[in-house]
Amino acid sequence: MIFYFDQSESLRGNRFAWGAPGTIIVRFKRPWDNWGSDFFWWVREQVRERGPIGKPGCWWRATNDKKEPAYVRAHTIRPSLNHADNIRERGLSVADSPHYISCGYRWAYQVSGRVIGLGSDGEPLLDISSLRVESPLYNGDQLHEMVQAARATGIAKLAAEIGWSPELVEFALHEGKGINAAPDEHGVVRPLHCAAGWYYFDPADPPIEISTTE
Repeated sequence: MIFYFDQSESLRGNRFAWGAPGTIIVRFKRPWDNWGSDFFWWVREQVRERGPIGKPGCWWRATNDKKEPAYVRAHTIRPSLNHADNIRERGLSVADSPHYISCGYRWAYQVSGRVIGLGSDGEPLLDISSLRVESPLYNGDQLHEMVQAARATGIAKLAAEIGWSPELVEFALHEGKGINAAPDEHGVVRPLHCAAGWYYFDPADPPIEISTTE
């Protein structure tokens, strides 16, 4: 995976752009900025937009109470509890994906409702009176299959759009340490090293050539 640092205005404010297969255009003034996590989330969202998990436009709710969907349908469920301070939120806490089932929950399901604000951890809160159950109750194994299928769909669609192979998109999605070349402050392309999440050049490295064709 080759990362090319573009200091022009060509990306019009976007931090990243897909280049030729295997090449990412990065709009940062300094290649040694700690931007690796930003890139991971950018690719992840590109895949998720094209491969949604479950019913689009709905929220996810994880629980250890198999009866909880019945309480949601009856609008008798209590507002969520912030376990850090033991104070009730204004509404029901939800998430935009089912991934937080891994935080000790047994099931997850989808709901819809009116967003009335954000919870103590920044999560959306839904108005209890507006709640609707939008899916069956899924266990961990079922969700894993759904996530894998949605991910494969998202990767395939993204690969077709940008002219990459699905394998390269998969590599970009998971290979946080694949950043290996960039122009230095003099415009000379050199190997880019990483240590503790930070990127740097070694002046002793010889220049290399890379393709930057979009």
